[in-house]
Amino acid sequence: MSGTHVLLHLSLLLFFWAISDFFYTVHVSLGAVSRYCLVAAVVAYLALSISPLIFSNSPYNTPLTPPLRASGILLLYGLRTAVWSLQKRRDPSKSLTLTRLPYFERLRFDRAHLYLLEARKWAADLERYAMEWLFAKNDFSDKDMDKFLEALPGYMSSGHTDVAQLNEYLTTDYILERINEHFLMCATLLELSEEASISCVLCCVKSLQLIFQHGMKPDQTPSEADKEKLRLQRTYNEHLIYDLEMLCVMEDPVVALRASCIRALAIQGLLTLLAQTEERTTHNQSFPMPLIPLYDFLFQDSKEPVRQRHLGDVHMPDGEESQMWKDLLSDGPLLNLMMLAEAVHSRERTPQSSLSFCWKMFDILVNQLEIALTGASNETWARFTVAHDKTSEHIQKKERGFRIVPLLDILDVID
Repeated sequence: MSGTHVLLHLSLLLFFWAISDFFYTVHVSLGAVSRYCLVAAVVAYLALSISPLIFSNSPYNTPLTPPLRASGILLLYGLRTAVWSLQKRRDPSKSLTLTRLPYFERLRFDRAHLYLLEARKWAADLERYAMEWLFAKNDFSDKDMDKFLEALPGYMSSGHTDVAQLNEYLTTDYILERINEHFLMCATLLELSEEASISCVLCCVKSLQLIFQHGMKPDQTPSEADKEKLRLQRTYNEHLIYDLEMLCVMEDPVVALRASCIRALAIQGLLTLLAQTEERTTHNQSFPMPLIPLYDFLFQDSKEPVRQRHLGDVHMPDGEESQMWKDLLSDGPLLNLMMLAEAVHSRERTPQSSLSFCWKMFDILVNQLEIALTGASNETWARFTVAHDKTSEHIQKKERGFRIVPLLDILDVID
């Protein structure tokens, strides 16, 4: 298209040149003035055509600019090829590379563009190396870990974060293992305050949920990369539940009871996140593989383990998946609370300070339990009634039963 415009401008130039020659035949002075005016116009036209090739922010442009730009770039690379040919004769090992061709803007070499792209490339690698250094080589303290987990949601949603790079380093072993250690620290570090423990657990749960669900689309068939991430999350959940279970059965009653509280809070936090996202998803979507360990743990006394009935990636019937979703979101919170009640029963001789932490944990669980209670099954309610009657009988007949009177009050509120 610019070629047509160039020909039109050229024809206009020839027309005015012919007019100036005609004016010479009429009067010499008139012809000279017209010729000088034409030369001035041509110089101005050429200046406007060349200015974008010299100044990248030049607002002027003419149809002659693109051909001049192409000719100038070919001339530059022609000179470079000639120089390379002379150097090739002296040193045959040298090769000609045109790697910087995209950085030419008009005839001016755009160094700012080159530096920006190179800086972004180095920043992507630097971010990954910084994560590895923080978690694998540096002594990342618990306070620093708290700050990292609190800032992780904002970091992942920031416009300055390269989203494509997140999956490459957020699911690495050194990050997940460090989060797992921080999780267990909430149960074993007795010096940690109750508020700090609760905040730490909820941050860990939310961060793990964000890490594993990042970039996944629940309404679409998972890709191979998504399936690998789901397997990794399931394995991670299995190990985390196992580690917490080992702490819950320790001989030290203080650590065991605290671990039971942390486990209950973690399960409730995850179920709350699932209940919030469940409204935005379809009921007929497949039951997530990473939740199978949690499902088996909560229903270990009433249902056959899912991982024994469906090994690998075998797809379960739609009706069974819908029922599992309903059981987990409706019965899971109440079963989780009953597990904590049983832990208090078995560790009632612990110091009063540990029991006070349990009562605070029960308050949190009960406050988040109201919605789930409306859909709990009759079987789960029957188990709850048995646990309630057992607690009431224990308080009446045991010598130190008065220590768990707050537990009966909590169960009465639910009943």
